[in-house]
Amino acid sequence: MKADPGTVNNGNLGEVKVDHENQGAYTLFSANDDAICVAWVTTTWSDDRGGNKYAVSGDYGEACGGTWFESHMYTDSNKEHQPKCFWIDKNGDQAKTVFQVRWPAFSESEYDSNSDKDPKRLCNNIDFGFRDEKDPNSINYWTSSKKRSSPLRVRQPIARPECVKSELVVSEFDNHSAKRLCESHTSMGPDFAHIREGLFCDTEHKILYPFCNEKITNNCFDLETRSIHHEHTGPIGHGNLTALVNTQSLVKGPNASKPMKGPSAFAANKATEDRYERVRDWRIQGK
Repeated sequence: MKADPGTVNNGNLGEVKVDHENQGAYTLFSANDDAICVAWVTTTWSDDRGGNKYAVSGDYGEACGGTWFESHMYTDSNKEHQPKCFWIDKNGDQAKTVFQVRWPAFSESEYDSNSDKDPKRLCNNIDFGFRDEKDPNSINYWTSSKKRSSPLRVRQPIARPECVKSELVVSEFDNHSAKRLCESHTSMGPDFAHIREGLFCDTEHKILYPFCNEKITNNCFDLETRSIHHEHTGPIGHGNLTALVNTQSLVKGPNASKPMKGPSAFAANKATEDRYERVRDWRIQGK
């Protein structure tokens, strides 16, 4: 078996063929130094091994305590659903380095026969689970007919990878939500603007802003200039310039109760201007 058989580019699909003697009931996916957000993984056994096909959605990442983001991918079976994606990385940009899958747990027959449809029932570090160590070479597996689950560890996400700090994602899809991203303690990724919600999520600080319009002109996100408008007081261009960021009136999220005042607030406002080196507009095909 070859290690690191290839890469998957942003927004693309990748296929890896593995030669082995037995059915691959378990798979361990290990990250390299470039963070990747996985929307889904599938496997197909060869015809002489049964030809079974299994798939795991990126939605399990959020359910099982991983860091996650919205994806711009569609599954083959459902053109109406865009699953979330979950992050893995090896260089410490975020905690999860590996995920494990026991494929038969995700078969249609297993799903149909189980009355418990909660995806968290598979978050047992065997059927599905995340690991923290770098390049592990062993899997977790069932040793008896009695299924025992290990406790689910939920961690606060650490600082975002450098690759996403200067990106903005714009979406209008019903499956996506800036509000959901900002209200989740485990979401991580680029800043996110949702057209239909009229909301912008500062993903790093988990602060939610409404879009600027005729009625809302302060403490809001201007989609055209890609900047946050704050309320300023004092003469611009003079040494006694002050600014007030009233995050409590319009801004929601975990940090909404911490308004910034004075020159530091003005500096924070200026930092939002021209901060994005890349804008991914998911309303446009191929972006």
